[in-house]
Amino acid sequence: MRMGPDATSAADLVNTLEEAEIRKIPTEYGEEPMARRIARAIVEARSNGRIETTVQLAEIIRSVKRAKPHDIDPSTLTFQALRIAANES
Repeated sequence: MRMGPDATSAADLVNTLEEAEIRKIPTEYGEEPMARRIARAIVEARSNGRIETTVQLAEIIRSVKRAKPHDIDPSTLTFQALRIAANES
């Protein structure tokens, strides 16, 4: 997701930022209470290779944050925050 051809993508953000910087995105833009654990899981997962798809990222987030019945997908707040951060850069 990006606004223009030269803009930073959400994939660029999750694959290049340090853990603390990743944590700030869902904390500030998504008010995600589990941002620290999500950021740690993203960094750990990318040590096995680049995160290429939204499905991969959603699975990483879901491994940390479980859904309650009839709730929104656990990755929604983080994806929203990444979209905002990518559009601002």
